[in-house]
Amino acid sequence: MTNTNNAKLINRIKKTVINEYTDDISIVALYGSYINGTANPKSNINCYFIPKTERAYQFATDFILCGIGYDIFPVSWERTENIADLQEVLLPLIGDVEILYSSTAEDLSRFQALQSKLTDNLNDRQFTCSITARKVTDARQAWQHILSDSNAASVRKYAGCLIMTLADAVAIYNHTYYHYGLKRSLPT
Repeated sequence: MTNTNNAKLINRIKKTVINEYTDDISIVALYGSYINGTANPKSNINCYFIPKTERAYQFATDFILCGIGYDIFPVSWERTENIADLQEVLLPLIGDVEILYSSTAEDLSRFQALQSKLTDNLNDRQFTCSITARKVTDARQAWQHILSDSNAASVRKYAGCLIMTLADAVAIYNHTYYHYGLKRSLPT
């Protein structure tokens, strides 16, 4: 998809929010390869929104344009707070975004406070060590599932869980996270 098409799509998302959802959506954010500079011609636009009302969930959509799949999905304020507190692994959704739309200055300020909280939490050695310890415990539990399960699909699932959990533990221990996903971190 060309930059022109990406720009048209971003413009369409923004217009739809402004024209149809101004009272329903707090924030619309772009993240991923388009924002972090790693996009290729087949890269999609990654977009999520923070809903204010139940009606906002109608904005969530999946579609294919020029052979590329897109989705715009909701993330609650509560979940964004969990991400900033390192309780979930989707840290780029807070740390590496471009705000496409903000309903109010207060909503934007609230989101920026979560970005600061994420940074502060990553810089807090005691906090990152406690999160790392929890992740290692989670990885150990995944390992126990692998040892005790004979179902190949289940073993694969827990093996993936173990790998991702340990990768996140190492990153957080080092006061960072995977800004570009694991794909860029793997040898080719």
